[in-house]
Amino acid sequence: MTTYDARIVNAEGVPPVIDDDVLIRRTITGLTAGQYITTAWFTVKQRYKQTDEEALLQLEITTAPSLAGQITDNGDGKVTGEVEFWVHDEDYANLLPDKVYVYDVQLLLSDGTIATLEVGEVEWTPQVTRARS
Repeated sequence: MTTYDARIVNAEGVPPVIDDDVLIRRTITGLTAGQYITTAWFTVKQRYKQTDEEALLQLEITTAPSLAGQITDNGDGKVTGEVEFWVHDEDYANLLPDKVYVYDVQLLLSDGTIATLEVGEVEWTPQVTRARS
């Protein structure tokens, strides 16, 4: 189920721009009968060995809509599901442009299983326009 050496980029392979709203949508495959997704995390750190408390960004989502995103399909009764994380400008407080960070997307399943969907690197491109109004 885990994808290694993943990168967060758009369809053209371009990394996101820092302070932009970014949608990270992932399809989950390989759920077994009776399993469904209850919680999902998107975590960004400087180094893999850091604790979650040291994370530069951590978004936690459930099936309830939130600013952080939502489990849009928990996979209940199927073998696939979908999660959506939203990174907003206020989430960038601890992140710098042109710096490579490590991240993962992790799931908690209904049977208590922890499953890491992907592990990789993310780098945000600097902004050119910084106007906000």
